[in-house]
Amino acid sequence: AVSSSLPIWTMSQPDVPSNVVDYLKYGGPEHVEEARQWLASKHHSQKSLIVVMWYAATCIRPSNAESMLRFLRLALASGANPDQLFHVGHDPQIPANTMSSGVLSAVSLEAPYSAPRVIDLLIRWGAGATPIRRQSLVTQSLSDGRKKIQCYSHLAYMILNAECGPHIFTKQHLEVAHALLRNGESLDSAYSSVVRDAQGDAQSTGRSEPIEWVLGEKERLEPSLANNANYLAFKALVRQVRAAGSYRSYVIEQRRTCALVRHLAIHDRATTRDGVLNFLARTGERGLFRRVMSYLPPPPVP
Repeated sequence: AVSSSLPIWTMSQPDVPSNVVDYLKYGGPEHVEEARQWLASKHHSQKSLIVVMWYAATCIRPSNAESMLRFLRLALASGANPDQLFHVGHDPQIPANTMSSGVLSAVSLEAPYSAPRVIDLLIRWGAGATPIRRQSLVTQSLSDGRKKIQCYSHLAYMILNAECGPHIFTKQHLEVAHALLRNGESLDSAYSSVVRDAQGDAQSTGRSEPIEWVLGEKERLEPSLANNANYLAFKALVRQVRAAGSYRSYVIEQRRTCALVRHLAIHDRATTRDGVLNFLARTGERGLFRRVMSYLPPPPVP
């Protein structure tokens, strides 16, 4: 469902000092303490608070990750709404259409350094908790004055808007997918649409499509993805989660598979040319095997 009264803001910095903006955009360490003091001072509007939250979530780099995560946590604790939608531009396929996104979708698409930790933090503070604001929107103005609003899940938004080129669907995007699915992102209803009249009343509801349909649309637009290893790994993840029935079941199945392979290897019923894997699979030390298994993500709480 999409609310007819959902406020969509434009990205601006109404009362954010330039040194704070510089810190958030470029990570300048000389401004970190000034940025924190400004945030703690309460001398800012709700809109500027959400703007700095957006920058903090999407501009994290290896050099400033811990500092930026602390700043993001402080912004959320100060009342920044992680579900606020922003006008972020125009649909690259149809320029007349406007696109709106929340910070969770932006992080999913841009996949910055530490993106999974950012996603966990945003969801912990309520991002995506309100169904109306779970998705990003593309609004199309029709010739008769009505508007068609197309809604995308965070995964669908990431897939459809990832840019072309050699860096499309990086390993970070795959980690983002795991983070979203671990936190309850559904593979169903990845795309839906509704047509509203000039008063905002819904007149018709279009189809609802699963994530597999979104993948098909992306491949139709970008045939070269057939050769992208990270994209193929992403598709395999979707297929395995779908077959397992849930992400939790998928994680449990992965752990069972690792234990089974180890059992087969110990009894000379499975082999590998990888020296490290061969050692780990054949070692009789269960403690070492459990230590390696501990690096796999734990099953989410049901």
